[in-house]
Amino acid sequence: MALGILAIMYLIVAAAGIAGLLVMFLAKNEKIKKFTCFLMALWGMFIATCNALSFPANWLIPQAFSFGFGFVGVVGLVIRIMAKNKKQILFAKLLTTVSVACGTLIFIFI
Repeated sequence: MALGILAIMYLIVAAAGIAGLLVMFLAKNEKIKKFTCFLMALWGMFIATCNALSFPANWLIPQAFSFGFGFVGVVGLVIRIMAKNKKQILFAKLLTTVSVACGTLIFIFI
């Protein structure tokens, strides 16, 4: 029974990431896109923290990779806040996407 609940949690984490990223790229309203970019950056940091804290204390390399993907989310968030043109906004979205996607993959497969 516990493994079934864990599988459901993994599906919810993956579905939330996919849905958020789709809204971030496909929404028509710019305010919704900006809010979703912030939300996905925070989601990427949350997943990275969960990943890093789930490893044993002596597994430093996987913890560093997890925190590294969380840091990518922080960089995407800062760039999105400071963005002045469309290219910077797109770069911030791509960094946020990398943070969420790689964090989710580490969360599910490692």
